Amino acid sequence: MKLDRALALWADDMEFCSPLAAEVTGSAVLRGKNVVAEYWRKALERAGHLHFELIDALWDPDARTVTIVYRRQRGTDVRIAAEIIRLNEQGLGVRGTALHGATLQRS
Repeated sequence: MKLDRALALWADDMEFCSPLAAEVTGSAVLRGKNVVAEYWRKALERAGHLHFELIDALWDPDARTVTIVYRRQRGTDVRIAAEIIRLNEQGLGVRGTALHGATLQRS
């Protein structure tokens, strides 16, 4: 399962912040891999058609942080989005922030 592969990249004590998380969970800040996993499962069920297209990825070795910029399409809602992910010494994500830009296209 793709979700399990994505979760394997994160530490158990991870923190994830996203304004879209509040739509599903009531909170924009989620703590713990199990809590985030449940949010991602529910969000995927609600999303219907979901497609991501990588635009760019930036790595800052001093900050151990990667920023991923992508085009996100959820149904007819198309946006440029970014995720900023801080990694621990083992290379696992410990803190992630999702940023969703304004809608580019809605048909």
